[in-house]
Amino acid sequence: MPRLSRRQLLKTAAISTALSTVPAPLLAASREKLVVPPLIEVRRGRPIVLTMQEMNYPLDGSHNVTVWGFNGNYLGPTIKIKSGSFAKLNYHNNLPQSVALSIQGLQASGELFGGAARVLKKGESWAPIVPIEQPAASCWYRSATLANSAYQTYRGLAGMWLIEDEQSLKANLPNKYGVDDIPLILQDMEFNNDGLQLFKQNQPHFVGNRLLVNGIEAPYLDVARGWIRLRLLNASLARAYDLRLDNDQEMLLIAQDLGFLPKAKSIKSLVLSPGERAEILVNMNEIDNVSLISGSKRSLYEK
Repeated sequence: MPRLSRRQLLKTAAISTALSTVPAPLLAASREKLVVPPLIEVRRGRPIVLTMQEMNYPLDGSHNVTVWGFNGNYLGPTIKIKSGSFAKLNYHNNLPQSVALSIQGLQASGELFGGAARVLKKGESWAPIVPIEQPAASCWYRSATLANSAYQTYRGLAGMWLIEDEQSLKANLPNKYGVDDIPLILQDMEFNNDGLQLFKQNQPHFVGNRLLVNGIEAPYLDVARGWIRLRLLNASLARAYDLRLDNDQEMLLIAQDLGFLPKAKSIKSLVLSPGERAEILVNMNEIDNVSLISGSKRSLYEK
């Protein structure tokens, strides 16, 4: 199977994730491969177990430090569920802080939704059963803890939640998770000399100086020729991303936040604000490699 070369997919002054069909060992030696979050595909009766915990992970690429996440991984697994079914959630909090979680974009009643009112103290669990009754959409889950949601999300309490329906499953779209259907969680961070995350609690609009994709800085991904579907999530606290391809190639925007667009839209760039999701298609049939990059927009508040 032809592969794309190993280049960055998201860069710093331009955040970059690189898609490539041709191996490039020299670049591979200096770049890390994109980490694709584990997939939990919900089948009938299968519980969704999400254990919040600490683990060691080299966020800065060199220092193994304590980070937060789910089920032993930095960030959470991708949840995929079909509309018309039930999500049997099992939340467990093994962190040293109380945590409340929320699923952004999920249409559910308040007592099942979670949010700031449903706090899990250290060692506590919660097992709601949530009916999924909405069209296909890319949602995400994150901390909603009162006065602590930004810090906890920044530490790693975030993940994607994908809803499928009959139309999306029948659509002629890339749907092989981790192969041609790729989730990209964008974050900006700041580290000290030991690789620990720095968070300025009193800074109203925190903007980091390092840009990560799925917990990796400037990763690459080998893909086959054809169309590649990128599910983008801006999990940064204040930074907006002005995304484009480094070869100035057009992308197809097919979905945003709560579902598919009536018609795919050809675009050269896409601005993604904090919390926003979007799905784009990239045509890799005629090119060997390309990077998804971000322009100079620093944040919603600093244009």
